Formats: sequence, structure tokens, C-alpha cells
Amino acid sequence: MMLSEWMARLDLDASAVQCWSSLQQNYGVNCCTIMSMMSETLMPSACEVDVAGTVAMYALQLASGVASALVDI
Repeated sequence: MMLSEWMARLDLDASAVQCWSSLQQNYGVNCCTIMSMMSETLMPSACEVDVAGTVAMYALQLASGVASALVDI
């Protein structure tokens, strides 16, 4: 099951998942790409169980009506 399907089934608006290095080792995928794709479809998603980051992205999305992102500077 895809993350987006799981979120839709449970009526979730955002997600935060542990990813380094679990997703790479277990599934061979780059988690940053997945998180970016989720956020672009208005389902904010953050790595390393960054709940505060996910909540901030969701709040920005609700305020602006467009996808938001948190980036390391």
C-alpha cells in the first residue's frame, strides 16, 4: 500500500515518518523525493518524525492554499 493510499484510508491530512536510513535499507528508495511529492499534492510530509515541521507545513498550507515546504538552509 502506498503512503498516500494509507493516508486517504485513514483520512489523514499530514504525515511524519522515520526515514533515515530505514526507507533506503528496507525499500531502496529516496525518502526526500517521496516527502516532496506528498507535500506537492497538499499532503505535507516530513522526515525523522518531525511532527513540529509537519504541523508548520500544514499550517502554512492552510493559510496560503498552496503547498508549503521546510528546507535546511
